[in-house]
Amino acid sequence: MIDKIINLVRAGFKTVTDPRRDNLSYPMANLLNLSFAMFSLKDASLSAFKEQFSVRAENLHRVYGVDILPGDTALRESIDEVNPKDLQKLFKPLLGFLRDKDVLKKRHVLGKYTVVSVDGTGHYCSGTKGCPQCMVKTHRNGKTSYYHQLLAAVAVHPEQSTVFPVACEAIVKQDGSTKNDCELNGSKRIIPQIRAVFGDAEQIITVFDALYINGPHIIALGAENLRYIIGTKGQTYVDVQVEQLRKNNDLQNVRELVAVARARWKIENETFNTLKNQGYQLEHNYGHGKKNLATNFAILTFLAFFTDQIAQHLDKDFQAAKTVCKTFKALWERIRSIFYLLPTMSMNAIYRFIIVRSQVNMPALE
Repeated sequence: MIDKIINLVRAGFKTVTDPRRDNLSYPMANLLNLSFAMFSLKDASLSAFKEQFSVRAENLHRVYGVDILPGDTALRESIDEVNPKDLQKLFKPLLGFLRDKDVLKKRHVLGKYTVVSVDGTGHYCSGTKGCPQCMVKTHRNGKTSYYHQLLAAVAVHPEQSTVFPVACEAIVKQDGSTKNDCELNGSKRIIPQIRAVFGDAEQIITVFDALYINGPHIIALGAENLRYIIGTKGQTYVDVQVEQLRKNNDLQNVRELVAVARARWKIENETFNTLKNQGYQLEHNYGHGKKNLATNFAILTFLAFFTDQIAQHLDKDFQAAKTVCKTFKALWERIRSIFYLLPTMSMNAIYRFIIVRSQVNMPALE
């Protein structure tokens, strides 16, 4: 199943507009395939990925559609030019895959709603290097930090560990602005993305923290027909159709509503913590760029995470391989080792090899 999901992502890369005017010897789809493969395999850096390219070239071609390895400059300058909006659109076909498998319906709460938790996180920070989009902070000691953040929207469920990213919006200085961007401005941009990726028919409860208790934010949610739960210390603001709960005095539904509100933390624990501490290395500097490189690499990381979450939820081979390896870090390491050593036609073949726990039948090295 994982290979079908990877192919969906690869098909999406073919639709990305190529804005380059020069350095066109490398097709954009190949460059995106290569970048996605790096994050999917959880290589520690671009240099580590390049060092192992020659021995993994055939597997990279078969699994990820990577045809050629460009130089650092060609890769970074090309991905830097891509409009992040083109990559943001690629969450929709993955969500469509889940819908076709009836996953979204089975994750409904209160009878009809999909829960989407929204929050921000940092993913790039430097004390020496900035770009026109970097936000800037001057510290009391006189030193300056240049940083990027992003706002993520993730479909969650109170009783399930898997989470599905549905939108990712950069919090960076906007074109022509001299002021830092902020989460609230980012929310104005991500709210339409959430509605677009789900379509008009999906009933959605968005869950936010106290930062978002303000009139313009609530009006923006209403404009996209998004319900909300916004929690603060001691109070929770709810805009869900709860009149039936009052009418029926349904304690079970009230408990479920409370569980939905608490599910907001899944974007911190199951999403950001996983991306930063369990192999995805979201905060590692794979490249900063001058325009969109840091943002685009972050979106590609979220897409790689999304494919893994789908596999974790639906792919029995993935689930069994994870059981054998016990931890995700151990699983990613085992996958990289096999991908490095053995020819493979698919990622599922690697999962199955992990499951059987056998050595390759070949002469011993001397």
